[in-house]
Amino acid sequence: MSQPEAGVDQQISLGKQLRTAREDRGDSLLVAAQALKLPTSIIESMEQDQFARLGAPVYARGHLRAYLRWLGLPESLAEQLVAPSDEGPSLQPSMRISRSRAWVERNALRAVYAVLTASILVPALWVATERSGLDPWRNGRSLDEAAPSAQVPAALPVAAPTSEHASTTPAAADSEAPLPVMASMTPFGGSKTEQGPSAATVADTDGWTFHFIGDSWVEIEGPNGRLEYGLLREGETRQFAANELSRVALGNVHAVELHFDGEPVALDSVTRANVARFTVSSAGEISGDPR
Repeated sequence: MSQPEAGVDQQISLGKQLRTAREDRGDSLLVAAQALKLPTSIIESMEQDQFARLGAPVYARGHLRAYLRWLGLPESLAEQLVAPSDEGPSLQPSMRISRSRAWVERNALRAVYAVLTASILVPALWVATERSGLDPWRNGRSLDEAAPSAQVPAALPVAAPTSEHASTTPAAADSEAPLPVMASMTPFGGSKTEQGPSAATVADTDGWTFHFIGDSWVEIEGPNGRLEYGLLREGETRQFAANELSRVALGNVHAVELHFDGEPVALDSVTRANVARFTVSSAGEISGDPR
């Protein structure tokens, strides 16, 4: 508390001093409230020494100093009410929670984000995986990858390999490990004049003749279904009647020699990335397969 001010009676309460000073000025409570822009209840509470109604100490001290200044009294009288070093009430926690509950509340939002992310990404990855395995030939396998060799239908005539490839027997082919056949623009195998069938053999053959000078993955279909499917080895030959084919796919097409009624058939117009896909008309004409 500050030292007594000159001309101020310390025996009189602070509120009574305020009321006496106001009455000496000839002003009413309403005039004082309007001058200080405060409710009359605050002015009346200060004059009745009911400073607790003014709220926190910082507000009570501010209202009191403003009133003292307006009345012309020393502002140091406000220190009799509240010292500057007074502190407000300390905050106390209203409730306590367990450590496990605090951990759950802190990580609940992260768990929700993780679940939402998984619910979006997992279906997207599944759809992408399924789409990547689709095959336009309905078998789920690329024409350029190795696969087990299919058995030749018993009803189809199979020409024996030429003398130049007589050494390549089924037993020898089975003893070797199958190698993957990949699409490439570089021709595989030897030249057609060295490994192809003889001119006499081709000239005496009617219909379609497929002679393989290298490994090739094939799928040959007829009007009634699939005729040939699988990996055909170097030196093998397949023959079909003129009206027996409807759709053909040849992987590693540079390793395949195709003849129709003894005449060579060019596949450049239906070849892309070393894979030929074409359809066959009843007249023996070929055209690109739209699939």
